[in-house]
Amino acid sequence: SRTQSQYLKELERDGYVVIANYWPRDKARILKEKLEKYLKPAKSRDFPSGAYIRFWDDRKHDQGVRRLYHIDREVKELKKFRYDRFIFNIVNAYYGYPFYSGTLMFQHNTKTNFETREYHVDTFEPEFKAFLYLEDVTVGNGPFTYIRGSHKANWPRLKKQILGNGDKSPTSFFENDVKTMIQNETMI
Repeated sequence: SRTQSQYLKELERDGYVVIANYWPRDKARILKEKLEKYLKPAKSRDFPSGAYIRFWDDRKHDQGVRRLYHIDREVKELKKFRYDRFIFNIVNAYYGYPFYSGTLMFQHNTKTNFETREYHVDTFEPEFKAFLYLEDVTVGNGPFTYIRGSHKANWPRLKKQILGNGDKSPTSFFENDVKTMIQNETMI
């Protein structure tokens, strides 16, 4: 569609796209309340459906993160988001071949989540993530930060793949690695 083509142009230019009001606010609020019930009791556990929740409170990075993996096995209305053709059409056009969904997860960050990982990519392989925010995002509740256009910065990625980062994750990038791109940092 014309709208998908516009989002594809933004994705190619910036490396990310924001689709405002993807869901109505009341639908997002109801889903948020439903998902937050899984946060109690506050302990890692597995569900009969195959979904599982992990509480990361004693890690070097991503402290205070709660992630419920395969949440669509517990909350059936999320399957529609996981397999949304509107989004997949954009992704498939971007990569030039069909993509699939590996997992759907619900992530909740506590207010004390300040030990997050530095600039990074998750992998050096092609990957696509779609985030569905269930509340308005402000500086106070943990927006993601992206460096606009960094998806085209092939030299820093290649350098990390070849040289690594010593004892740090090879997919991490430090301020010195991104100093020429940092002016393009944006919060979403």
